[in-house]
Amino acid sequence: MWRHLFGIMFKLKMIILLVVGSLVVAHQSSAQSTNAYPLTMLETVENTTGQLVVKGSAPSGDVSLGSTTLTVVCKEDSLPSTGKKLYGILVDLKSSGLEDATVVDYDEMDALLQSVDYVSKTDWSVSPLPSFSAGYTTEAGLRIAAYSSQRKGQIKFVLHGSHYAKGIPLSADQLSKFYDLLAQAKAQLDQLRNGTVTGRN
Repeated sequence: MWRHLFGIMFKLKMIILLVVGSLVVAHQSSAQSTNAYPLTMLETVENTTGQLVVKGSAPSGDVSLGSTTLTVVCKEDSLPSTGKKLYGILVDLKSSGLEDATVVDYDEMDALLQSVDYVSKTDWSVSPLPSFSAGYTTEAGLRIAAYSSQRKGQIKFVLHGSHYAKGIPLSADQLSKFYDLLAQAKAQLDQLRNGTVTGRN
């Protein structure tokens, strides 16, 4: 009898463990799909199958953010079979053992530049409340923001990659250099689009 009861209890425990495990997996899958950003147009082309895909890139420059190096890379992807060409940049954040690369389509470049410029000039006039944030997020999840939790001291700047759970703090000088890198990359892409750049060593 005791063996029979023990067997029933053991089976019940296994069933409970399986149900709980399934719920946890379902919750994690739901969270991952919720947090996933859509593919950019460049990434969509790069994931094309059944067609030849040509991918070109050229580093535009980098800036040191403490223990992290931020690099901006110009990109040109094309499908020779259709003549389609797309442009954009890759913003790469690299630190010890970690790397986060986010693609930004050319069509987003103007909005990103304007937003970085706005963030860099943010002051207390943006809100009468003691706590605020002002930020811009690209389609693929690159986010730049200014924020403060109290109306005193310096306004803080932070950069989030699409995979960085924790933002990287920026000084005003680093934010200015990031803007300059973006502007330089935009100028290079404009030359590519106009056919005035054939390549560089």
